[in-house]
Amino acid sequence: MATSLADLDDLRELIQDTLNRSDLSASVDNWIALARIDINSRIKVAAQETTASVAITAGSTTSPLPSAYGELRTMTYEVDQNDIRELFLGPISPITTDQMSANPGYPRYFAVTGDTFLWDQIPDASWTATCLYYKAVPEFDFSDGTDTNWIMTAYPNVLLYGSLMSALAKIGNDVRAGIWRTFYTEAFENMMDDDKAKRWNGIPRMRSGLT
Repeated sequence: MATSLADLDDLRELIQDTLNRSDLSASVDNWIALARIDINSRIKVAAQETTASVAITAGSTTSPLPSAYGELRTMTYEVDQNDIRELFLGPISPITTDQMSANPGYPRYFAVTGDTFLWDQIPDASWTATCLYYKAVPEFDFSDGTDTNWIMTAYPNVLLYGSLMSALAKIGNDVRAGIWRTFYTEAFENMMDDDKAKRWNGIPRMRSGLT
């Protein structure tokens, strides 16, 4: 049995050893993929935060999303050193875009459509926006057994028990299901507690002013 999760092959081996069912080996990668999707739907932690440059191109109402884009925190662009503008998520329709086309200028709002940002106004110049966002836990390259990611390195139990929970749809009412569910919940709670400690540890508490 694998004693650590250095890479994808280690995770596969541990899942198979835990299930102790040789007939299920072909499904393991599907359960890992489903676990990753479930994890992405649940977390927003500091370890996911990353920045990327987004090109705002004159005359174009769209720009590609950054790699593994999950959810935006902030996005700004510098018109000049004294004019830094923030872009906000807002309702944008084709009608809005058509109306803006006659008066190109500075984008103020954006929507996400497919794998692109859609600006509310056609830019009349080109700028580079700085995008701070939550990066989704990346998909595994199942053709490469050495593939890994940050959550496997820092919280392998989240991936392990998430995968085992995904397996239940196929293996049925396993007597260990309750234990796996408990361990999955605890693994998530530990990860979120660690995140709170990273974000808030050392910040002085505000006094209420009451005596």
